[in-house]
Amino acid sequence: MRLICSINFLAVHGHFFRVVTSIVLSCRIRCRFARFIFFVLFILCIPIHFLIFLSCYGRATAIQQLLAAFQLKLSAGGLDHFRLEDELGNIETVFVGDPNRLEKFSGRLPRENLFGNLVHSWIFDPVVMRADYSNRIAWGIEPQAWADMPLEQMRENIWETYRMLSPVPLLDHWCEPLLRATADDYITLMHKTAYRPIGRCSAFRVHLDDSFLERVSDLVKRGVLTLEPQAEAQLKLAA
Repeated sequence: MRLICSINFLAVHGHFFRVVTSIVLSCRIRCRFARFIFFVLFILCIPIHFLIFLSCYGRATAIQQLLAAFQLKLSAGGLDHFRLEDELGNIETVFVGDPNRLEKFSGRLPRENLFGNLVHSWIFDPVVMRADYSNRIAWGIEPQAWADMPLEQMRENIWETYRMLSPVPLLDHWCEPLLRATADDYITLMHKTAYRPIGRCSAFRVHLDDSFLERVSDLVKRGVLTLEPQAEAQLKLAA
């Protein structure tokens, strides 16, 4: 699945976070980690807050040290979780999980800028980038809060994901009735879960399980899904 996301390389509207470790390390290592400074555009987790997507920018060396710490054992000064503290003092704990599943994509800011040698990095689990067609699961991520998203844009993105995953073709005019009838069963809006996205983003997960085909068939039999849009069908009957 393509990531439904378009982010400026340096977004000044991003949230400012300080990465704080809560692991007992040697004084030198603890201080060094405590000074990690990032601008976190957003971060997305799954149950128990396992990291699956982090968008941030900061000094290249600091980000490389953080990634290296994910790979190390705790006894060697590694990190299995970290806390994000915003400018209001709110703290969120994020667990790394298995670091071997994480990938990184980075771009470097031109050196001739006010901020120095900065990189913008995406650290992510590939599940959010590529659809799982065998299990019919896909993610969608938007670089804006859910409350700020136009309803039409939200519906269009979810419908595109439906059509991509569906084992049968879906007609364009089925969008409204099919989403209305099945959204509660097949769509997870992450901001409504206990592990809501952190920062300026929104996300959803679509899982069309084995019951989806039966649901579509039932809606067709009941006349909820028709070959032609309802308005056109009614005009033809009137004629």
